[in-house]
Amino acid sequence: MARLLPLHIPLSPSSLTRLLWLVWLGVSPGCYIWNVETRIEVVEAQMARLAQAEAKRCTPETFAELAAAIEAAKQKLAQEGRFRAAPELHRSERLSREVEMRLRACQETDHDGDGIPDFLDGAPDAPEDFDDFSDEDGIPDPDNDNDGIPDASDRCPTLPEDADLFADEDGCPDPDNDNDGIPDTEDADPDRAEDRDLFHDEDGIPDPDNDNDGIPDTEDLAPNTPETFNGYADEDGLPDAAPRRFSIRRPRMIEIRNPIVFAPGKAELLPESFATLDEIAAILERFPNLRLEIIGYTDNRGDPKRNLRLSRKRAQRVKEYLRLEGISEGRLTATGKGAADPIAPNDTEEGRARNRRIEFRIR
Repeated sequence: MARLLPLHIPLSPSSLTRLLWLVWLGVSPGCYIWNVETRIEVVEAQMARLAQAEAKRCTPETFAELAAAIEAAKQKLAQEGRFRAAPELHRSERLSREVEMRLRACQETDHDGDGIPDFLDGAPDAPEDFDDFSDEDGIPDPDNDNDGIPDASDRCPTLPEDADLFADEDGCPDPDNDNDGIPDTEDADPDRAEDRDLFHDEDGIPDPDNDNDGIPDTEDLAPNTPETFNGYADEDGLPDAAPRRFSIRRPRMIEIRNPIVFAPGKAELLPESFATLDEIAAILERFPNLRLEIIGYTDNRGDPKRNLRLSRKRAQRVKEYLRLEGISEGRLTATGKGAADPIAPNDTEEGRARNRRIEFRIR
């Protein structure tokens, strides 16, 4: 069998210097040379773990040195080889251990005892209030929504009060004060609910009297059309023309629908006649050139002379009423004809009632 001869590798002065340097570091030269890449990867992973633990905030300068040392080691390895990268690798490993020690010290320091280390605590001397609002910053938030109402009194601590002089003390914003479905920003009357009657419902203003006729919609039979106020059924809110109490059918005669009524056997007007006489007065005011002859009649019962006198008195009483309504006396004449010119048979009560009448003749 052939005997193995010792292998002699001549070393240059520079190679010898590197070898001695490695021995001085206490590292096996062969192991160190062939594991530089792996060790750089390990220290990089350690730096990533430290960064995740917020080591950069704990010791920013040392962490920056660590990152620079790792980057320098990688550049040396790529450009000059393993031996040149070794010093920077060794420095980065030392800095990694130093950062880890400092991080441990930071994590154990918590002056306010809120469980958040001081280096991560925005208010290290004031404990976090842990109300599920920004609890990670270590700063207590007595008024989460910054609306000026302390959370202890605020029913909506994460929603700022809108401060619109409506229930502002509860801390809850009220985007629709009157709950009418119209946002206050679009509601012309935000404190009174819209009445939703299909009349200007979009403006947010309740309209209790849509047609402004003074009759509330709840009592108005035509809430969107104003009452005419003509003295006829004015309280129902319906616009309506009053039925005329008279007509002009025969030439130069005003025919009244409701008779002028007097007390039996007297010239005293009864109240149910006033409305008809008021309308006749209104016509005379509207047509100032119109002149009337007022003619009184009776039925055929009783003394003819007495009936004639009664008919004249009744006609005169109607004339006086119209004068009191402002019609000048010169436009009116009063005549009585007693039982003359009957318009119905006098042998029935109904016929006699029709014959007891006042006629208005246009002169």
